[in-house]
Amino acid sequence: MLGAQVIIAARHILVIALAIAALLRSSVAETPASSSTHSMVQIHALGSNSPPIAIDLPGDFGLKTKDGPDFTVYYIGPLDEKSANSNACVTIYVGWAPSLFSSRLPREIVKAETRVTAGSKVDWFSWQETSSGAARMMREAHLKGFFRGLRSDQGTDWGGLMVHVFIAADNPATLERLQQSVDNMKLLR
Repeated sequence: MLGAQVIIAARHILVIALAIAALLRSSVAETPASSSTHSMVQIHALGSNSPPIAIDLPGDFGLKTKDGPDFTVYYIGPLDEKSANSNACVTIYVGWAPSLFSSRLPREIVKAETRVTAGSKVDWFSWQETSSGAARMMREAHLKGFFRGLRSDQGTDWGGLMVHVFIAADNPATLERLQQSVDNMKLLR
């Protein structure tokens, strides 16, 4: 019985993640990375008032942005949707109320590891899902305190702003390549 619950929960998470990726792909403008192997881009959460985040994108990936009422979501995905990495993506949520997809999964299928991301030790949660015989690897984390101690010129305290990162890929090499981009992102003060 537990096995069936795990499969159902995993499918729900996959459907949610794919729906978010499809929505973001179709509804926002794309900023391509340069044609070189990497391109450093700056992203601003909640409009241009927040401190910028620098992230080094793989050259074959682009960036799309969707603003919500009190959050911003960035979608990093392949420029060529027919490429071997067409199912690979990173979503970065910056806002006040993130949630972990993995919290809805049974604990026994989620692995935890600590790694240095954006200069701090961060707990990452990973799992694998299989759909139509194909495995997809997923990782996510909350970067707590990423904006700690920062205020806007108007006095807005950015310290409580949270960052949720979700990474998905069909193969370990692409997953790790995207993970390295996220690990090396930094806040420009």
